[in-house]
Amino acid sequence: MFFFFFYPNSWYNLKTFLSTGPTSNCSIIRGYCPNCGIAPISVDGIKIVNGTLAAENEYPYQVVISSDIGNCGGSIIKKKWVLTAAHCLANSDGNKATLSTLKVGYGSSNRQDQISVSVVRYIVHENFNPFLAGDQLLLGDSDIALIELQSELNFETSAAVKPICLGEESDIVSGRQAVVSGWGDLFSGAGDLQIHLREVALEVLSTSYCKALSQRPDVSKVVCTLKMSKSFCQGDSGGPLVVKTCLGTWVQIGIVSYASGCADKNHPGVYTRVPSFRTWIDTQTGSSTAC
Repeated sequence: MFFFFFYPNSWYNLKTFLSTGPTSNCSIIRGYCPNCGIAPISVDGIKIVNGTLAAENEYPYQVVISSDIGNCGGSIIKKKWVLTAAHCLANSDGNKATLSTLKVGYGSSNRQDQISVSVVRYIVHENFNPFLAGDQLLLGDSDIALIELQSELNFETSAAVKPICLGEESDIVSGRQAVVSGWGDLFSGAGDLQIHLREVALEVLSTSYCKALSQRPDVSKVVCTLKMSKSFCQGDSGGPLVVKTCLGTWVQIGIVSYASGCADKNHPGVYTRVPSFRTWIDTQTGSSTAC
């Protein structure tokens, strides 16, 4: 077993582990909606933990998910579908979100100004075992869920409500800047969901480095990020990790799954790898093409 320790003056050591990898394929049409992934994202690299606020309409695909078992983030991928983490809806205590309490807030970076919509149902991946959610080495392989909204969202009339595109494997490039956003805690254990959306720019780790640093036996269905003193935190679970393509649009490559604390310099953030579950998403939402 190998352990890697990083201190403030050793960020260069991490950089040496980041390979350039392939670049995005601009010819690929990414699902699902026309004009998906159009967002005026501009990140200055400040962490969510004690970080800066996102501008209004900067993340028009971002939603808040609230229920009787807690609060999470999520992303709009179709007119009636939201993507999130399974552990947001079924936790390690054996509790499942009650449908009548489940709400999705959208349309503003300020939670107090959001529109709330009820849901028809939610679908947790069949391979997700909530009783293993306390074991971080096992969480993430199938930590994915979908929420079907009661009514369709209108993408045509407001810049505040837009879908995100789903990324392909070619979009996951080691050393590439990725962006995660959420309303989670400002520090570990704070327990307070923020009013305003926050953002952070991180770097995608290579598969080999992800495996070594996370201690996971298998990293084929996860993505790892790490950047000194920058991370997501509690309450950001289920939120989207996105990258910018060569066409200038944004695509989602990950779903916030877990980390050891918040902004721990020795442990990466771990995300469910969205391209690994594209077929499952197609099947559950009823189409590989329809918005």
